[in-house]
Amino acid sequence: MPERVQLRRTKGWRMPPNTVKVDRTTKWGNPFVVGKEAPFLPGCVVRDRRHAWSLYLGFAPLNERLVEAARAELRGKNLGCWCPKPTQPYEDDC
Repeated sequence: MPERVQLRRTKGWRMPPNTVKVDRTTKWGNPFVVGKEAPFLPGCVVRDRRHAWSLYLGFAPLNERLVEAARAELRGKNLGCWCPKPTQPYEDDC
């Protein structure tokens, strides 16, 4: 089963096989940045990580090309991002 991999800058660390980087620098990344005005939503400043995530959850499904590409390119892959791994499984907002 695919899992989330926390990316690292540690010397010698390499991204595991079958892992796709999905951070903000890629097309998969969340465009909503904490403390900045939300793209496509003039006057809406992103308050915190949870707010950014909820905005992305509303935005991503509306982008049909992104959804289709994600299904095709990410199915069965591990996903690599910089978010810290949660201490509890239900806390994972990444």
